[in-house]
Amino acid sequence: MFRETITVNGLEQLGNIQVSKKAIYIRLIMLELNRVAFHLLWLGPFMVDIGAQTPFFYIFRERELVYDLFEATTRMRMMHNYFRIGRVAADPPYGWIDKCLDFWIGVIGGKEVIN
Repeated sequence: MFRETITVNGLEQLGNIQVSKKAIYIRLIMLELNRVAFHLLWLGPFMVDIGAQTPFFYIFRERELVYDLFEATTRMRMMHNYFRIGRVAADPPYGWIDKCLDFWIGVIGGKEVIN
């Protein structure tokens, strides 16, 4: 998803194309979810390396929740191809923001698994 951002942002700047605030916010949320998924990909095997086996499964469960959010919006779990020049491919479905908020609360509450 970050590659899409680089390509789309470059073309928007070259063409002086205005992007709606709604598209900017949706892109930001998607990129933050992507960033969290990559951090979880690092954290799970790291926990196994230091001898904690159980958190690995909880961490990858959370990562699957991120992919569920991606799939609900982009209709794909990987290789999203969601960003377009000046917009996004489609609006997130109804209730998607609430699912994102539930996910964030779950991630914040999941710190106890590691501690």
